[in-house]
Amino acid sequence: IAKSEKVQVSEAELSEYIVRSASRYGMAPKDFANEVAKAGQISSLVADVARAKALAVILERITVKDASGNTVDLTELRPKPAVSAESQEVAES
Repeated sequence: IAKSEKVQVSEAELSEYIVRSASRYGMAPKDFANEVAKAGQISSLVADVARAKALAVILERITVKDASGNTVDLTELRPKPAVSAESQEVAES
């Protein structure tokens, strides 16, 4: 889906993902990025972000209904784009 939709991952999106992931692991974003790079896993992070973006594209196109047939509003489930100061630092590194 990501390929057919020509999903691209920007540096800002990758940086935001790194910041969120680092937070989950209790690490500084720069340290997390360095460890990921050392392990040769940057492409895996890019693929994770691309998959998430492809899912967002699909969610925009579908209609979900509950057991009663009522349309479910998915807007609350969509991530809010927010680039923090920390992610900007990582992007500039």
